[in-house]
Amino acid sequence: MKIATFSMGAAGLVLAAGLGVVSVVHGGPGGAGPHGHGGGAGAEGPMAIPHMVEWLVDNALDGVNATEAQRTKVQAVKDRVLAQAATLHEAHDQTHAEFARQWQMDKMDAAQLHALVDARIEDLRRVLHTAVDGVVDVHDTLTPAQRQTLMEKVKVAHGAK
Repeated sequence: MKIATFSMGAAGLVLAAGLGVVSVVHGGPGGAGPHGHGGGAGAEGPMAIPHMVEWLVDNALDGVNATEAQRTKVQAVKDRVLAQAATLHEAHDQTHAEFARQWQMDKMDAAQLHALVDARIEDLRRVLHTAVDGVVDVHDTLTPAQRQTLMEKVKVAHGAK
């Protein structure tokens, strides 16, 4: 089995975790309910992201023969990014509720709704900056040989020859 799981890489996985949470905030086909609020084993939607990322990171670290010290550092990065990314879902729920509340009003407050959108963009910016910092931390944690192994796996996963 190819370890295409490292296509996102130990570093890329961190970024993918942040992006993945954003992409599934509304769930996807087969998600539990219209917003993918599944849970537990086999969860889909936002609840599946931590399990998927854990699996990807573990496989990636196995693929580069990471030391225990490296594993500890990378797992801490993963946890930090996932914690930040999880805040996106809560903010989404609050925004969703405000849009629903405003829909019931005689006149919606466009300025307030635009401000909510701007706040969500800033939240996303914060999460993605945390993810980028995580990518840098993972890069600095891996040896040049491990980073090269990771790059080869990424190239293979993306169809490069």
